[in-house]
Amino acid sequence: MRAALACLLSLWVALPLYAGNTPALQPPPSAAEREVEAIAEALSGTIGDVEALTLVFRLRELVNKVSDLARLREVLLGPALSRHMHGEVKALARLTLAEIEWRRGRRPKAQRWIRGLDLLTQALFVGPFDNTGGGGFDTVFPPEEEVLRGEEPDLSVEYEGKAHPVHWRRLPPVAPLGYVDLDSVVTPSDEVVVYVRAVIHSSESQSASLRLGTPGPSRAWLNGRQVFETSANHPPRFDQHAVPIRLLEGDNVLLLKLCQREGALGFYLRVADPDGAPLRGIRLLETGGAGPSPGARVVHERRRALPRVHTLLERARHAAERAPKSAAAALRLARLLGARYPFDRTEEQHLEAARRAAKLAAPDDPLRADALYLVARFETDPNRRRLALEEAIQVNPRHLRALEALGAHHLARGRPREALGYFERALEVDPNAVDAALGRADALGILSFPEDERRVVERLYETRPSDPRVLRRAAWLERSRSRLDQAEAILRVGTGLFPGDRRLRDGLVAVLLQRGKLEDALSELKLQAEFFPDSVWTRLRIADLASTNGRPEVAEAEYAAAIRLAPDLGESYLRRARHWLRRGDTLHAREDLATAGRLMPQNPEVTRLKDLLEEDKEDFSMPYRAGLEELVAAAGPAPEGVDARTLFDGTFVKVHKNGLASRVVQQVHQVLTERGAERLRALSQAYTPGDQELRVLEARVRKPDGQVLQARSESERSLSEPWYRLYYDRRARLIRFPDLEPGDVVEVVWRVDDVAAENIFGDYFGDLTYLQGTAPIDHARYVLIGPKGRRFFFNEVKLPRISHRVEQRPDGTQVLLWDAYEVPRIVTEPGMPGWSEVAAYLHVSTYESWAEVAEWWWSLVRDQLVPPQALEDLAHRLVADLPDADLKHRVAAIHNYVVRATRYVGLEFGIHGFKPYRVDQIYERRFGDCKDKASLMYALLRAVGIESKLVLLRMRRLGRISKFPASLAVFNHAILYVPALDLWLDGTAEFSGTTELPPQDRGASVLVVDPKAPGQSVFTTVPEPSASANVSETRLSVAVTPDGTATAEGHFEVRGAAAPDYRRAFQTKEDRSKRFEQSLSRLFPGVRVRSLEMEGIDDLETPVRADFSLELPRFAVRQGQALQIDPFGEGRGYAERYAPLSKRRFDLLLDYPFTSRTQMQITVPAGYEALDLPKDTELETPHGRLSLSWRRDGDRVVVESTVVLSQSRIPPGEYASFRTFLGRIDQALDQKLVLRPSAARRRR
Repeated sequence: MRAALACLLSLWVALPLYAGNTPALQPPPSAAEREVEAIAEALSGTIGDVEALTLVFRLRELVNKVSDLARLREVLLGPALSRHMHGEVKALARLTLAEIEWRRGRRPKAQRWIRGLDLLTQALFVGPFDNTGGGGFDTVFPPEEEVLRGEEPDLSVEYEGKAHPVHWRRLPPVAPLGYVDLDSVVTPSDEVVVYVRAVIHSSESQSASLRLGTPGPSRAWLNGRQVFETSANHPPRFDQHAVPIRLLEGDNVLLLKLCQREGALGFYLRVADPDGAPLRGIRLLETGGAGPSPGARVVHERRRALPRVHTLLERARHAAERAPKSAAAALRLARLLGARYPFDRTEEQHLEAARRAAKLAAPDDPLRADALYLVARFETDPNRRRLALEEAIQVNPRHLRALEALGAHHLARGRPREALGYFERALEVDPNAVDAALGRADALGILSFPEDERRVVERLYETRPSDPRVLRRAAWLERSRSRLDQAEAILRVGTGLFPGDRRLRDGLVAVLLQRGKLEDALSELKLQAEFFPDSVWTRLRIADLASTNGRPEVAEAEYAAAIRLAPDLGESYLRRARHWLRRGDTLHAREDLATAGRLMPQNPEVTRLKDLLEEDKEDFSMPYRAGLEELVAAAGPAPEGVDARTLFDGTFVKVHKNGLASRVVQQVHQVLTERGAERLRALSQAYTPGDQELRVLEARVRKPDGQVLQARSESERSLSEPWYRLYYDRRARLIRFPDLEPGDVVEVVWRVDDVAAENIFGDYFGDLTYLQGTAPIDHARYVLIGPKGRRFFFNEVKLPRISHRVEQRPDGTQVLLWDAYEVPRIVTEPGMPGWSEVAAYLHVSTYESWAEVAEWWWSLVRDQLVPPQALEDLAHRLVADLPDADLKHRVAAIHNYVVRATRYVGLEFGIHGFKPYRVDQIYERRFGDCKDKASLMYALLRAVGIESKLVLLRMRRLGRISKFPASLAVFNHAILYVPALDLWLDGTAEFSGTTELPPQDRGASVLVVDPKAPGQSVFTTVPEPSASANVSETRLSVAVTPDGTATAEGHFEVRGAAAPDYRRAFQTKEDRSKRFEQSLSRLFPGVRVRSLEMEGIDDLETPVRADFSLELPRFAVRQGQALQIDPFGEGRGYAERYAPLSKRRFDLLLDYPFTSRTQMQITVPAGYEALDLPKDTELETPHGRLSLSWRRDGDRVVVESTVVLSQSRIPPGEYASFRTFLGRIDQALDQKLVLRPSAARRRR
């Protein structure tokens, strides 16, 4: 059977995720939405104040759980405007309404709700002062003394702060919703003291209460008299403390002392009546008078006592004390304690109340499950949290929130299979539970079931098209599939519905930048800054984007705005210094670096940039770069048949003493055709933030008339997935020339500097640079500037016109320089070897031999590979049921665990990526790149006494590399070798068993590192498999009817390199029949799969097998009275598939050798007979063989074929004979079986 039928698999592009999906108009209500309705009904009836407050707190939690915020707003208006509700209930309802309106983009309405609460949004503040170990609480700092003496703050006076001098400042607009976020304006913000001074203007003398939420131990003074003190260390919450006060007519001066130990630095403060309701005649001001005179204060204090303030939390506490056996009272108290949190973190009062409620409730009481769920929410220990959730589910197996929380717990701890079970149970309880469905999608994605994941998200989008959680997840999925247009459309819907949703807008900005829509991205970020005026990081992001994309005025304005917002944030000055450096303004760069150094004295980046300015005032590449006008003048006639040519391609590398390097790349391209213009309109350069700094030194276009224009746009995009960017990031700077035309000359100059604090590779340096490409190059140059005494090794470059020289400078610096002229272009061919086998390259290294590289690299990584006890225990559990002598299955158990239980992320394996993380970190995170997975496998095998060797690998698609010189620069992958079994294991191949090494690893150049004797490590090539290792077998019984239709029963089995493709394609059980049908449709048009049973999809060590039945509506074609059958289908032949070119210049690489066996039994319909069978064929060549036989067996015709392709690399000299061999196979398989009417039928 043809190659396509031998594989029985054709990979196809999935339909768009949302194509043709019309969102449901009225989605069924979720449990959260039903809960909103239940709360609405409760609030409309007769209800106590404590219960009302508890319900409004729950409504606030549901803001992020429901799609219909308009309905939630409706429900909250009741308590917010009620005349009978307690002041605390009304205040919380109004704050929640403000948050909802803000999220919906209705900022004026939100601000009206906030103004009605008399929340502090204007004040003076000073800090930070030192609170290390909590010592600042009892320390009287100078601002405290001055304000308590009645002095007005002097904004020009400086005080000695925690890390730098500080002075009184006006509070910037950081509290649009009442929470004053000092984290964004105070630096540092950990273990600090901050003073806040405000003026409360009252139109009359009156009783009031201060409602405070503080970040820890705090004090408050009103008109010089202390009115509040707490030593509790806790997070700030709305209305956390209620302080009785007496306001005098006129200005009343308030001083707050806020001491932060951990967590957020910020506070809430509002002025209310004793019950928490709004007061009349109150204004909170930044400044005012010094307050009443001491005499007036004394007279007033003698006249009237402070008001009595009883909070609803105190009422709930008293109710629980009066009913010590009431689980409901204890549960209400626990909920309010958790919401207000007025106690010290160590006391855990909310947790104790929840535990008491669970203990008091009857064993089968649903309230007990609610209490246990609350225990889990308040628990800080993950194991105790899990136990509480499991107990809650035992009490109430349909407790939706507990099921969702336990699923999330397992997912966060790297146990997606366990998580999936709980999410599915949650969906049985509520099929419309969004969090459970999203959790299920996440688990399926981690478990590598992408089609199931897609289907879950698609259903959510259909039923919940206005839920921000769904929109974010749908957009993320589209981004992961590179469908950026659909991701943008989804996120624009989201930001339209929820303009105040930061995460939706962040996602939209990321997609816009990835699509190169810089102006749109900047517009969205400016909107973000309006909604979140306290975010200095949004300002800095706008500034950085503008700076790197040719908008210096915008950048400088935004850097200035960020500095006004947080003048003590050193990062702002550092980023602006980078901006000045991009513009070549070293004077302003030095000023900002000086400020950044004062604010961040230990920051290595500041030190590095300062050193760079001192050490490298002139660009080291300038003496070797080519002039644009000189290149244009010297350019000869344009070569024919090419779209563009490169006038100059220069790489200039300066190696520093510590092995780190600076690299400048200059490229000058001449556009010759419109297709060339399209290719050169966007040029990119990758780099690693934190380890490297990228600068664009030049980006311009010279028009044919001599006019020179700068690049129109510059942007960045991440090359890393969002979910692991916390640990790793790889970015690309993209320069666009949208107006490029034939005849233009483009020049780009990049500079990439290693900026790590130290070179973890000691003084090692290695580099691999290609001097040849797909366009002709007039002049290629490579310059290496090395420090004194450093020896460099390099290969011989095979180009006809190349020169090499070495220069010694007076200071001992050495310069190695290569110049190549008239470098011919490489004309690519399908199936050609990797670039290093076909193009000229220069390989430079400080190592001469691979033994040296192996010894040095092993010393770098060996400490990372020591398994901790937990990992050793895991290894022994994995092989617990396998005897020690069963080496094969013990290795398989560990290999399969690493492949399935740890997620692969494609991280950079360049100069900054050769050291794996410690194996315990890899195990804890449950993800890693190739070297991390290989290291984890090595450690687990070592724990059970199985020897293995780490292998550095250069993937086959890159091409083999010569043995000299030796360096890490050539490798981009890592695998493992088990000598006892002669097994090569790739931990990133998630669908491959231990004997199914991916084709890109086969035939690859590798360095096998011997852990016992690194100096005896071997540089070699991974062996190719034999054709007998990769076998596909198909048996098919076909019953033909006189009208040419047929039914078929069949079986196939796939072993070896093809099996992983089947496992990947057929992961989703529900889609298997459809996929199988699609894979056969090219061979048998109109085929229908009636049944399909598969095995070996989930078991990596088992061949993939399938039993199936088919309907073949056009199996036989009527030719007059005869039926003509093409048993091997209508798909592409072997020659078209493997050898489409008439001749080749380069070797042809096939994925792997294989054997394909097919047996087809064709039952001849009654009244027909096969008079003349096609010819048998036997072919035997060095490239492989074909065996084809035809025979009759009663009323059946049996055809059997065996096709063997025994080579994976065909040299150009053998290509013609190989192509002839394939053509003969196609000719033999093209033979048709003709069934003619029998004599009896003809007589009828």
